[in-house]
Amino acid sequence: MASPWLSHGLHARRCLSEAFRSNKWVRTQAPLVLLFGSLARGEPGRDVDLLVVGNGYLNGRIYHRVPAGPAHIDLNIASRAWLMAAWRDSEWGYCLSEAYPLSHRTDLLEEVWRKSVTRYFSAGARKERMGMHRRDSQALFGLAAMARAIGCHLLSRMLVHESLRVGATALLEVAGTRLFSHRSFVAELRHSCHRLQIPGRQSEYLTDALVGVGSFNLKARTTRFVRIRRGISSVLRSLAIRSRLRYDPGATRERRISQLGRIVGDPASARRVEQFLLRDGMQGVLPAESVVSFGFQALSRAILVAERWSFAREADIRSSSSTVESPSVDTPKLNPIPGARWVEATGGRLKVILSTGGCKTPTCSFCNLPKYGRSSPRGSPSETVRDVLRSSSPAELALYNDGSLLNPAEIPRPELWRICDTVRKAGIRRLCIESVPRFVSGPLTRELRYRLGSVKLRMGLGLHSTGDWVARMIRRPDPDAIFERAIEILKENHVETRAYLVWGMPSLGKEVRANLLRRSILWAQRRAVDIITICPYVAPSKSRSARSGGECLLCQLRAILRTLHHANGSRVELSVPATWSCGVEIGIPTCQECRDTIRRCLRSDTQGRSQQEVSGVTARLPHYPVPEVALRASMAGPAYNQEDSVCISI
Repeated sequence: MASPWLSHGLHARRCLSEAFRSNKWVRTQAPLVLLFGSLARGEPGRDVDLLVVGNGYLNGRIYHRVPAGPAHIDLNIASRAWLMAAWRDSEWGYCLSEAYPLSHRTDLLEEVWRKSVTRYFSAGARKERMGMHRRDSQALFGLAAMARAIGCHLLSRMLVHESLRVGATALLEVAGTRLFSHRSFVAELRHSCHRLQIPGRQSEYLTDALVGVGSFNLKARTTRFVRIRRGISSVLRSLAIRSRLRYDPGATRERRISQLGRIVGDPASARRVEQFLLRDGMQGVLPAESVVSFGFQALSRAILVAERWSFAREADIRSSSSTVESPSVDTPKLNPIPGARWVEATGGRLKVILSTGGCKTPTCSFCNLPKYGRSSPRGSPSETVRDVLRSSSPAELALYNDGSLLNPAEIPRPELWRICDTVRKAGIRRLCIESVPRFVSGPLTRELRYRLGSVKLRMGLGLHSTGDWVARMIRRPDPDAIFERAIEILKENHVETRAYLVWGMPSLGKEVRANLLRRSILWAQRRAVDIITICPYVAPSKSRSARSGGECLLCQLRAILRTLHHANGSRVELSVPATWSCGVEIGIPTCQECRDTIRRCLRSDTQGRSQQEVSGVTARLPHYPVPEVALRASMAGPAYNQEDSVCISI
């Protein structure tokens, strides 16, 4: 039975973080402590999964299970060298993608973790791991055939189960979220097969091979799978103790398979393992051999589908995007000057898009900002900001660069410091910038706050949607864990946070889009994000909008927002600009009611501008218990950069 306090995910994680950071021994002896698993994601947990990273020369990773009252602690100890190479670990590297730093002695070690996470999440690393999953699955299946040949049928069934589980992990790499959680593995597998559009019969064959044949519901299948996994783990972990067989449960998967190969290759050792399985009652737990062959055939087909699906989805999004690179789409410009393609002053707000060569980070497949940055003549960012502020004295400066302002490859640190000094001396009250979250670190944020002085700082992060499987599909460069850590760092340093969500993404069904948006808004609200901006996805032409069924995206969005509940501290906004700086507006699927509502908001916005705040106006919706929602529809500004807002009732 799990400890009751673990059921409060975010609160339990916060308590653990405070305990570790205040412990003197941890601060001095444990360079980096990472929490992973359910608690790391802010969800209810049954145990505590820890990874302690040291500076020693530990070879690989050491695992210990430590009892802690009604719960237990799964303690993993690894070296810094393992952390740096963990992106290639096809089994234990997954903990990086959902890790949460509880304590770190130096910011340098956290930076090593951040770089390792982003590398683990890259498309190239994922493709390499999928190859490892297939190779290890085939190796285990070969060992199962060897065990069957010498009459060890129960050992063969165990190895086949391991083979199917490892192979199914390749599907989760593409379309799943959690790779190795026993309690969510069956549900993740079913969701992945659904997303991959694998026929239901093939999905059932694969699930039956993992949990056995029977009319089980999801809860019963999950319980049975956990029981099987616990039994197999218990037998494998006790091999060295029971019979002094050379098997190390803490070794890498490739090494463990090699050790199992030596055991199966020795008939006497194989029969001893067979006896252990019989004594532990695994004969009635492991799935029967009759369903295994169908499961392995279904798995082979599913992996091929996953590989094709990954490529096809990315190509579909790229071809359906309003910002797809095309000679027919010109770079949007407004009052361009040397070093900036967009300079716009409205009220007390000045918006400047610097020309720094475009985004240097592997970016989302639908984003065209890198092209705009490359096609614009470059200039000195600090000199451009200084020249613009000489002729304007805004209260708020929105400063963007078609990329990440905090990326040193786009704006070197000396240039960034000169920009901060210029902004501070110009009397700006608020500075709004955007960055990929991997560049948000504690030292950099503190330095920015110091150099800006009394200037308020607002950071925009392109979250688009929660769910790492969605991020992989649209090629978002960072997983949810990096976004979460960036938000926490910004909140600790009193920086306002804005999360951008994309609504109406192509290649996703209506219900999937709705569920993703609800979960993303809830995720951001629970992390106390100050502003949540919903950006409707724009098709490149009216013909493509009609081809998608002519759905009114704003009507669907209004229906979803009615179901949300108000959360104190978070403001939800809807972005529908009149002039785009991140693309060319060709047509948003809307109905007449939506268009009339926008026109009314624009008219009221013009009449009541003097009563609005510089950062935008929000209003409580009169009819529904939903968050504060604002329609961002000023006469100029892009979906991702516009700050002015007007009220809309959904």
